[in-house]
Amino acid sequence: MIPLWMFPYAATCGNAIVMKPSERVPLTTMKLLELLHDPAYGVNLPPGIVNCIHGTHDAVNFILDDEDIKSVSFVGSNGAGEYIYRRAAETFKRAQVNMGEFFIFVLFQKNNFKILDLEKCLCLIFWYACVI
Repeated sequence: MIPLWMFPYAATCGNAIVMKPSERVPLTTMKLLELLHDPAYGVNLPPGIVNCIHGTHDAVNFILDDEDIKSVSFVGSNGAGEYIYRRAAETFKRAQVNMGEFFIFVLFQKNNFKILDLEKCLCLIFWYACVI
């Protein structure tokens, strides 16, 4: 969800974006990139505007060490966020680091569980993610 907040502004201002998804769950980002390049959705981004790099520490260090990358944005754990912020400061990059983000959602199935209940739950998830 976070890339959806970031890349429209960056692309509108004429910047290219490099996303580095979590190595544990990269498929969501890959699906997002697939949709962005699908003409059926009418986004029409030129090639090279939104990019993806996969990996662990080496990929993060590559982004932080590259002189052409002027700013970084991160959402995740405190340890990784502190590391990214410190390394970004050492190379004079602007850094937006949101640490300690998490969302716990527990759904108990009832006998009368309906699709409408699921839709309400999903709306609450997105409301929580946008407001808190």
